[in-house]
Amino acid sequence: MNKFMTSFLHTYISKVKSWSFIIATLIIVVFIALAANADRIIALFDDDTEIVIEIDASDEFYEQFSENLFLDEERFSFTNEVSEELEENVVRVEVTEEYPVEATMHSITDIPNNLNNSIRIALNEVNRVQAVNEIDVTEEEIALLNSGATIDYDVQDQDITIGESGEIITFSTDMSVLNLIIFNIGLFVMFFTIINYASQIGTEIAMEKSSRVIEIILSSMPPVKHLVAKILGIFAVALTQLLIFVVVGLLLFSQMDFGGTLSDFGIEMNDSSLQMIVLTLIYIVLGMFLYLAISAMLGSFISRMEDLQQGILPMTMLVIAGFYIGIFNAATGENMLTEITSYIPFFTPFVMPLRALHSPENLTVQYIGIAIMIVSIVIALALAARVYRGSVLSTEKGIMKNFKRVFGKK
Repeated sequence: MNKFMTSFLHTYISKVKSWSFIIATLIIVVFIALAANADRIIALFDDDTEIVIEIDASDEFYEQFSENLFLDEERFSFTNEVSEELEENVVRVEVTEEYPVEATMHSITDIPNNLNNSIRIALNEVNRVQAVNEIDVTEEEIALLNSGATIDYDVQDQDITIGESGEIITFSTDMSVLNLIIFNIGLFVMFFTIINYASQIGTEIAMEKSSRVIEIILSSMPPVKHLVAKILGIFAVALTQLLIFVVVGLLLFSQMDFGGTLSDFGIEMNDSSLQMIVLTLIYIVLGMFLYLAISAMLGSFISRMEDLQQGILPMTMLVIAGFYIGIFNAATGENMLTEITSYIPFFTPFVMPLRALHSPENLTVQYIGIAIMIVSIVIALALAARVYRGSVLSTEKGIMKNFKRVFGKK
């Protein structure tokens, strides 16, 4: 047990103390800090100067215009009192002709795009109303002109909300924007973590074999015990880094009005958000362990460092395939592809969170996915141990030669 812990701690401490680990962790922590202070950073670039819109027109036109002017910022206000001199924070709308509407907007500085659009829309609406009145159209005819087509929706298992003008406001199955964000963040974290640490374990094993250091190590401890210690050491390094990100994120977000910030962007947490976070973390951990075992097995086939990239290429392709299946089906929901691949162990950690995103109430599928991952990890570890034990001292050049050696093919 002491030799196992020695090998485990050597792997763990050497990786944690490496500059690559420290720099990568610091970079991600900085990004988390920027995300946690996004509202403050945005506020630094926001122009909070109050702007007054002066309407130079008749009282009747001003009344019609004010009814159709919708301002999306509190710093905007309007009045029909025109100042003698144009000031820097004033936008003057001089209506030179009330029908058809002709107007000139005067300002010292550039007019914000959203304000410019609001004024143009209001002027166009006043012009339209006056045109309708001019050609003597009845109210029923106006209502008919403004009405849209009546469309009914009958889609099973879908929640649809139709707006007053007939537009589709929501068309999804209880999928919140926050859950989608959690899924995407988890997918990217899983992808980069697996690619990074699975490559490291494969490189470590290949380096030991190519340098013959393994002969000295195996003189003091069994090969399988050394392999498991190395896998657990790399796994602990990955968990340490993830734990740092989670702790830093919680500390930073606890200092801000996180709920208020989400509300500002129209994002709300629902009952399934916490469940989505937990499932995503579980699949990140299980997926990372599975691919560490696979990478260790592939690294055991390699006797020369120049064969490393070729050796771990199958794992890399599986990770990329799982990532793309998840990312390209995030918006479309469950389909035949996601249902099938969610039960394939190599893709389960990438696709099962997607099914949780679109069907949060179906926990049975998630339990099956977790069980598949656990069984697959056990099998992968057993295969990695067999391959490592059979090829650790092999000097055969070529991956296929080592493969035949391990599995008894002549």
